[in-house]
Amino acid sequence: MDIAASSSDSHSGFPGAIPARTRRSSLARWGASPGAGLSALILRAVMVIAVLFASLPLQASPLLAAEPSNSPPGLLTDVRLQLKWKHQFQFAGYYAAVTKGFFAKEGLNVQLVEGVPGLTPSERLFTGQADYAVDSTAILLLRQKGVKVVALAAIFQHSPNILLTRRDSGLTTPQSLAGKRIMFTDPTDPECRAMLANEGVYAKDYITVPHTWSIDPLINGTVDAMSAYITNEPYTMERRGVTPGIIVPNQYAVDFYGDCLTTSEEEIAQHPRRVEAFLRAVSEGWRYAMDHPEEMVDVILKNYPTQRTRDELLYEAAAMRDLIQPELVEVGHMNPARWQHIAQTYERLGLLAPGFSLEGWLYPELKQAQSDRERRQVRDMLTIGVAVFLAGCMVGGTLLVFNKRLSRMVRERTRALEQSRDFFLAVINAMKDPVFVKDASLRYILLNNACAELAGGKPEDFIGKTDEGLFPEDVALAYGNEDRAVLREGNAPVRQETITDARGAPHTLLTQKTRYTDSAGQEFIVGSLRDITEFKRMQDVVVQAEKMMSLGVLAAGMAHEINNPLGIIMQSSQNLQRRLFEGLTANKAAAAELGLDFEAMSAYMKRRGILESVEHIREACGRAGTIVRNMLEFSRKSEEDHSLCGLPAIVDNVLDMISNDYDLKKRYDFRKIKLEKSYAPDCTPVLCSPTKIGQVILNILLNAMQAMTSGGQSPEEPTLSIQVRPDGDRMRIALQDNGPGMDAEVRKRIFEPFFTTKDPGKGTGLGMFVSYNIITEMHGGQLLVDSSPGKGTTFTILLPMPSPGGHPEAGAEA
Repeated sequence: MDIAASSSDSHSGFPGAIPARTRRSSLARWGASPGAGLSALILRAVMVIAVLFASLPLQASPLLAAEPSNSPPGLLTDVRLQLKWKHQFQFAGYYAAVTKGFFAKEGLNVQLVEGVPGLTPSERLFTGQADYAVDSTAILLLRQKGVKVVALAAIFQHSPNILLTRRDSGLTTPQSLAGKRIMFTDPTDPECRAMLANEGVYAKDYITVPHTWSIDPLINGTVDAMSAYITNEPYTMERRGVTPGIIVPNQYAVDFYGDCLTTSEEEIAQHPRRVEAFLRAVSEGWRYAMDHPEEMVDVILKNYPTQRTRDELLYEAAAMRDLIQPELVEVGHMNPARWQHIAQTYERLGLLAPGFSLEGWLYPELKQAQSDRERRQVRDMLTIGVAVFLAGCMVGGTLLVFNKRLSRMVRERTRALEQSRDFFLAVINAMKDPVFVKDASLRYILLNNACAELAGGKPEDFIGKTDEGLFPEDVALAYGNEDRAVLREGNAPVRQETITDARGAPHTLLTQKTRYTDSAGQEFIVGSLRDITEFKRMQDVVVQAEKMMSLGVLAAGMAHEINNPLGIIMQSSQNLQRRLFEGLTANKAAAAELGLDFEAMSAYMKRRGILESVEHIREACGRAGTIVRNMLEFSRKSEEDHSLCGLPAIVDNVLDMISNDYDLKKRYDFRKIKLEKSYAPDCTPVLCSPTKIGQVILNILLNAMQAMTSGGQSPEEPTLSIQVRPDGDRMRIALQDNGPGMDAEVRKRIFEPFFTTKDPGKGTGLGMFVSYNIITEMHGGQLLVDSSPGKGTTFTILLPMPSPGGHPEAGAEA
């Protein structure tokens, strides 16, 4: 078949028919002349019928002329073509038809869908996922199952399928493969199996191994031979340094077509013009691709992600020329006798039932049969029309008026339905909450934009699919069980779940599903999802704020109540030390009056540890005093005047203090911690208390150093990363360590008072509590933490920048 038919084959109207304008004017004259004679009316009718009848043999295809337009003028019709495999030169003709505008010239916008291992492309014609497909001759097996698939064109006049071996193995003939391990991709390797059978090597005579789509098993000797494409794997094998052995089926009386273009009988019946337009563009694309192979290789490397190199693609292009034979055969040509031979080969292999019929299988024959059938129908109808025309004239006027009214009603109703549909789609797409609808087979039939964006695609990407193709197996199974329960019971309880969207961001969702039954009794599942992520976050913030407010009041009261006895204890312990251990004149005089040796008494108390006990009392009072001061700071706003300060300078001051402090060096050995600093050049001073901000940074760094240098989970190279940069209308300080990190429970409580993960006696549990208050209450900022076990911890301080003109520039930065 010549798929590049002349343009007259696909345009409407008989070549000899009366022009539409002439027909309309004639009908107008008939309707406007009620006094015209009946004989003149009959004569005109007979003349029109005779002209139409005479033009029938010249009409290319009544089927094509009858197809209505599916797209408004100037708009392209969307079409999906399912490819057989991943992007490579094997599909260069389709790439050329897209990039060179051949599809667009025919009014088509073609989406090329990449294939995957194990895919039967033509099956997608009947799931709504594709309109056309590139497949092997194994589509005969689908036809045998009753699937109405049709072969449109054979792009490869010879199949690229071969059996590949290692040349050094000596396996270079079909007979040599008896008893060997052969890797096949059933059922797409009938050529190779038929070749072996022709040479007396049957399925029982060799070991079939499932295909891995890799040449590694052949190179390392796991298998002795494998089915492959002559356009790809031999070149790859040579590049791996192994000489290939190639056994070609057409050298053993097995010559199949390869890469056949297919569609469904429904597509041909409903869109015959589109089929013809598609075939014309494909033919033009393949001619261009074979004439410009290097240009098409550049197109593939630029526009279609592929794992093949430029040299591999050029090798594939050269090998395909012998298979397509564009100089000798029109692209897409198919011989019915050769298809019959292919079907008989399948029968010998036991894949097809004996006597399998190819009727309705080949598009050229199907098109011709449809054309002949419609011509006969039109002739019969016109013959009958001559007989009934006289009677029809009597009611013609009435029918004309009725037809006009009916047409107007249909147009109005259609317009109303279209407006209703557009309004409905606009409404659900305007909804921020994701919404979806599934049919009784649990396939998605409708999604709004919010739902598709959450899953990382467009609504059309999910239509016709089930959860099995979108989610992990366990998740899909749970969703399926829930959906079936909804179909049985009518609805499902509202469920809260946490998912991660396509960008990796977590979302907390409330999912509700309800059964809906339409007027025809069909059942559907309507689902809606409410994103409560921000609500949950704000809920946690409110809870934390309420805790802080309550604890602030408590802290103020406790601080004042503790200060009084604490002062007495401090004063008393100081007096004990002065009167028992210091050689004051009053002390010695009092001891002498009682007959005591003051020096001996002091020595006794020191030996018994009384002096050390008094010092412990004073140290404990000092720690208690620090706690009281922190609690007082929490309970009231700071009265310290804020000033414009540069955050990098504050960070550097804290780092200098840490590196020079003897105790800190002794405990944490700061010199062994790798320090990474990154200050943005456009840092803006902020209005803050440098002392308080420095205290927060110090608390965080001390905790980080302790986490990285203590315990059994210390990193090999402890590292502190500090970044200071603008973040919108705020300045950001990020303090990151590579320590052991925190689990969710610790992270949730990190800012609570008196909560600590340190050993008893090594922390008060108020450091992060006070730090949180300093940032949020005193400076109107935010203190955030991000941590997980084994991945370190990052504290982020966000401080508001001063409004323009709101404060004078700082004369000096901290």
